[in-house]
Amino acid sequence: MNTVSTLQRFGIGISLFFGYALFAVAWKVGDFYVLSVHTFDNAQLADSTAWLNVAKLVTNFLLGIAVARVAAKYYFATVGNGFAIGLLFSAVGLAVMVNASSDLMIMAGRAIVGLGGGLVLFCQSPLTASIFSGKELNLMNGFNASAYNIGITAAITLSATILALPAESMELVTYVLIGLSLFLAALVFLSLNKVTASESGEVASFSSGLVEKFNWVFCLVFSGAIVFYTLSFTFIEPANIMNLLYAGVVGNFAGIVLLNKFEIRKLAMTTTVLASLSAIPFVLAGSQVAAMALGFFLFASLPAFISLAYIRENVNPSSLALTFMLLWVGSDLLVTVMVKVFAAVPTSVGNMILLSLVAIYGAGTVFIARKYK
Repeated sequence: MNTVSTLQRFGIGISLFFGYALFAVAWKVGDFYVLSVHTFDNAQLADSTAWLNVAKLVTNFLLGIAVARVAAKYYFATVGNGFAIGLLFSAVGLAVMVNASSDLMIMAGRAIVGLGGGLVLFCQSPLTASIFSGKELNLMNGFNASAYNIGITAAITLSATILALPAESMELVTYVLIGLSLFLAALVFLSLNKVTASESGEVASFSSGLVEKFNWVFCLVFSGAIVFYTLSFTFIEPANIMNLLYAGVVGNFAGIVLLNKFEIRKLAMTTTVLASLSAIPFVLAGSQVAAMALGFFLFASLPAFISLAYIRENVNPSSLALTFMLLWVGSDLLVTVMVKVFAAVPTSVGNMILLSLVAIYGAGTVFIARKYK
């Protein structure tokens, strides 16, 4: 058991939320930086994003092995400090990118940001499950699920201003992000340092995570939503996606409220199916009404969908870490491939890819909710 006061839980919760949101901002500001200062085209942007995702993928995979085999006796300390170290790596990656003198150094900086993001993503879910329970856990799952979209939305909302900045001002924005990353890393470390934790709980083996069918299904289904979202905010013009992102922020908080009012499985099925249907007129016709509906239902579904992993029988923080490790490894691999594919195919093919991805999310959620209790 972890002895955590209300004030400590609040501090840790705030740190988890803003740490994840800050990684999303760092990702998107990195996009803006290479587009504005280094005048990358879409193909080069896709390459730099691929480096970031490969680093996230490798980090999550190696952490899954390390936590299951090397750090089992110090599980809570490992995921807690790992989250803080992830923020530090994100700051270092941004610093490398800003001071890069070649495309290779830019790619290396993006990869280091991805390494930090891999640590943040891997450690967030088990750390949340270790500290929170009951309605507090549902609330934190909802807030954590909203953090990435809020970070991306904030960055894209300010995109016109950021892209219009001269190189010196763009560097200043990046250094501000570096400072915030360092501050949050210190806050997480100091908050967790005051927590009294027992390290004697059961730790799931790496092999058990690989043979658990739920983990692979969960990975495939959620990857549909992740890849859809990543392709959208990477390649769709900001003016055409802003309504989706703004509605997504509202939908995410609506999903948090609804999570404690409706049965989780029914809520997950309903919202994901409605999101899938809303995607059709948005992708094919550019309907902004459909964009708002898609954004609302897509992000309203996230708290309930994420909770499907938590409400199964016999789950614990370490088994959840392996579930989400496979999720991030699988989704990062698909993002890496699909970003390259999407940049090369005609619009009509790209539209079919987007619709297929969101359909996988909707139909797959129905399958998970009915199959796994």
